Amino acid sequence: MTQQIERFGHEPEPGELIELAEKSPGRAREIFDALPLERRIEKILSVRGSDRLKLIFLSEEPDKIVQKMGDEEFYFTLHDIGTSDALELLEVARMEQIEFLFDLDTWKRDRIDPPAALEYFLLMDACGPEQIGRVLDNLDTEYLICAFRAFFEIVVREDPEGEAPTPFTIDGQFYLRPRIEEEKFLRIFAALRDLFGRNQRRYYEIVLGILHSIPAEVEEEALRWHEGRLEDHAIPPWSRAREIYSTIPLGKVPTYERPVREPSRALSAYIDFSGRDSLLSRTLRKVIEEPWAADLPIEIVSLLNKEMVARRRPFRNPESRRRSIEVVHDYLNLGLEKLSGGREEAAMEVIRSTHLLHLFQVGYTLVCQLKQRAEILRKYLDPLGGRWDFLDPPYDRRVQGLWRIWPVYLDWDEKWGEVERNFRSMRDIEQVGAEIDRVQSLLECTWRFLSFDPSLRLRLKHRTGGQDLRLSA
Repeated sequence: MTQQIERFGHEPEPGELIELAEKSPGRAREIFDALPLERRIEKILSVRGSDRLKLIFLSEEPDKIVQKMGDEEFYFTLHDIGTSDALELLEVARMEQIEFLFDLDTWKRDRIDPPAALEYFLLMDACGPEQIGRVLDNLDTEYLICAFRAFFEIVVREDPEGEAPTPFTIDGQFYLRPRIEEEKFLRIFAALRDLFGRNQRRYYEIVLGILHSIPAEVEEEALRWHEGRLEDHAIPPWSRAREIYSTIPLGKVPTYERPVREPSRALSAYIDFSGRDSLLSRTLRKVIEEPWAADLPIEIVSLLNKEMVARRRPFRNPESRRRSIEVVHDYLNLGLEKLSGGREEAAMEVIRSTHLLHLFQVGYTLVCQLKQRAEILRKYLDPLGGRWDFLDPPYDRRVQGLWRIWPVYLDWDEKWGEVERNFRSMRDIEQVGAEIDRVQSLLECTWRFLSFDPSLRLRLKHRTGGQDLRLSA
């Protein structure tokens, strides 16, 4: 312990440092910087949003801290704060962190999104000429060609004595005709002029690429580099991410030998499940420090990435991330309850011997089996136009939720109205399974009793209390 920390009495928690910084910034900085760099980063990663930003810039070495952050953590931090309020972060970021931003936020599926790309180029320009210069020097040439082709057209001046095609030229030979607002174009133009001054070869690679390259070919090459970088961050293409939503034989779940090694990363505050009261959360808290649990944070991040890609959720949208985190947590918890029988000791062994991808697939399989049982009801409901609204609550909502492409648990709250959530536990599965059986039995009895003729447009209702039936022609 250093003298500063000893005088404080103990190693301060992030909240204590933030509170102290409001009263005595100098003392808070001394205490914080007395901690080893890795320890400071741990404290920073344990909080979110503005608190994270306060701790980063509490240190005398914010650049070292930011550059030590993982690309994903930097990305989440930036969007939690808001890109327009995080220019200080962008100014000290590593190029790999900037590249990750462009990869996640300026593509729509397999195509570059020009408005989003323009937004980020202007954001880099707002950080200063050095930052936008770094971006032009380091982003893939193919990416720059595709993006800039949407910002301006290249026109060659054929006659040196003739009238200039546009007023915007850097070398007197190639002229740039804006395709975007002139004020925004001028900022891009200034950055290209600076690029020409320090690296003419790079400038002409971009200009000649816009002028002569076949768009489809250069876009395909840009996509190849883009997908390769995302793979390095455990973000697969959609075709592979979709495997997360595959069913698995519940009696033949593969076992997995977890390697024993030092943890490579902590579980991010942005995807931490510890605040949830579930078998999964309790088990993770117990095992996360075990040597064999070193890969658990990586597996959770991989699952989250796959879920977002598979459902085509935008990474930059906090609500989309929240929904994906809920799905990953709920299906993992569902799978863990199934394989462990709900026992915490057994749950630890399940986590140790089962890859989290397979655990997620167990949860998904349970929901799919429930959906298949709900689909059987269609043969009774098709004569009524496939409607479920003749069923009394909660049966109508249960069937409606399971008939969706992505099944959900639908309920009703007197205050909030219809409430939609994931299936979270075996209790949900068993409860809704029993409700489906009950509805099916009632429908079977009714059709048998009536010798039901589909040509008759009957409406059926049953009440949950007393299970009495009411029919009207």
